[in-house]
Amino acid sequence: MAEKEKREEMSEEESKEVKKEERGRRGKKKKKKEKKVSKKKEQTHTERRIEGIKKTVIPSLIGMVFGTVLGAIVGDGESLNFIELFILVAMLTYVQKFIFPAVGVSSSDFETKDWLYVGFMTFAFILVSWTMYINA
Repeated sequence: MAEKEKREEMSEEESKEVKKEERGRRGKKKKKKEKKVSKKKEQTHTERRIEGIKKTVIPSLIGMVFGTVLGAIVGDGESLNFIELFILVAMLTYVQKFIFPAVGVSSSDFETKDWLYVGFMTFAFILVSWTMYINA
């Protein structure tokens, strides 16, 4: 209500200037979004493919290593709680945030779906390699 009263008190020219400023702010936000999208478009198809392969291979290798280590330490898993396994996967997913830049994948551009994918791949490979270790 206070803004409407202020606008009524302003002259027409002042209200036009305020509207222009508001539009300018909105335009700046759109430009920032366009810049972020343009970085992704600058990558070629091959570069995106290679980045996708790296996003898959790294969680897979980490999951296999830690699944084997988990099998050696815990054995059949009677003493392991699901919460402990969840904490392990969460920690490994967080560690990958620092590993990805070392191999040329920008983890700052990751969205929620990317991190969920990384966490799932790590979890799946931990379970698969742990099961293979137990059955061997």
